[in-house]
Amino acid sequence: HRLLPTKAPSIILKSKSGLHRIPVYELICIESFNHNQIVTLSDGSSLETSATLVELMEVLKDHPSFVRPHRAYIVNMDFIRKLSTRELLLTNGKSIPISKNRYKELKNSYFSYMIHSWNFIWFIHAEKALFHENEPLLLRFSFILKIRRLKKREKENYIMENTINK
Repeated sequence: HRLLPTKAPSIILKSKSGLHRIPVYELICIESFNHNQIVTLSDGSSLETSATLVELMEVLKDHPSFVRPHRAYIVNMDFIRKLSTRELLLTNGKSIPISKNRYKELKNSYFSYMIHSWNFIWFIHAEKALFHENEPLLLRFSFILKIRRLKKREKENYIMENTINK
């Protein structure tokens, strides 16, 4: 359930056309390109701003769904469809590279975020990221059922101990 538009956490972005109030839940990703940042929104639109990624990450620091998989990107984890060692696939089809030295931290952040914003859809999402396509469906389903019975801290440990290291 979403907050009313006037109550939803927002950020203010400055572009050539003026100031824009953007609800945080609409931000898919921010990409650095030629000293400007391209902000991609959930409605398919984009906005160009001159604020740096460091400045934008500082503004978003209180929102745990945002991570930096690469020095040129900020990504909202709510829009991650797939996580692999080299890239993120977002729900809009965009592929985001992952720095080698950021993968482990990103994977841990992603799983922790999924666990703390627990619901069954997240674990369907996690299951797709954790298993190869040729894994037996029964194994996948039993993994999800096992996780559903665990307490939050136990879930985190179970996932980290039982995932495929890619």
